[in-house]
Amino acid sequence: ICEHLPSAIDNAVFQVVAVITTTGLSTVDDFFPRSTFALMPLIILMFIGGNTGSTAGGMKAYRVSLGLRSIYYETRSAAESNRIHRGRFFYHFGKKENFTREEQSANNTYILMYLAIGFVGTFALTLCGYDFKDSFIESFSALGTVGMSSGIVGRDMSNASMWIIMIGRLIARREIYIFSLSGTRIITEIKELLKRK
Repeated sequence: ICEHLPSAIDNAVFQVVAVITTTGLSTVDDFFPRSTFALMPLIILMFIGGNTGSTAGGMKAYRVSLGLRSIYYETRSAAESNRIHRGRFFYHFGKKENFTREEQSANNTYILMYLAIGFVGTFALTLCGYDFKDSFIESFSALGTVGMSSGIVGRDMSNASMWIIMIGRLIARREIYIFSLSGTRIITEIKELLKRK
């Protein structure tokens, strides 16, 4: 066991960095299926991804941090008197910044949209015959553009599952807000054209 320990630590560190930076690099073919004891921390890192302004995927550390701070402030506000008004702030790149309820609401909306799209992808993959755990990992890996697989992605995958994963990556690369706004605009334009006819 001791002779394989340095190699195991090296592989684990490399894979964790690959997951959080969403580079898709993997030196272990079946890393996700073998990492059952560490699967939850890996999925959390996959959700977080990189930071704002980086090319890494995921929700971004900034959004996750703001979401967690929002939960803290809302809980504190509910426990305190209505007469007490405190500022809401968090640290962004080491700098203390205030945020408004509008920014908090927009951020929470993004997080909910991200999770909803990920679960829709998960459900769609389960309809293709895959189990929930693998479907969940693949859907959020595609949405976070992580590039690592639990075994679904491969040459023998079905066309339907390939399209589901491709759509997830497309949404992630175009950004969820841009994708939803452009989709809404297209639907509005089509409705206006149909009314003119």
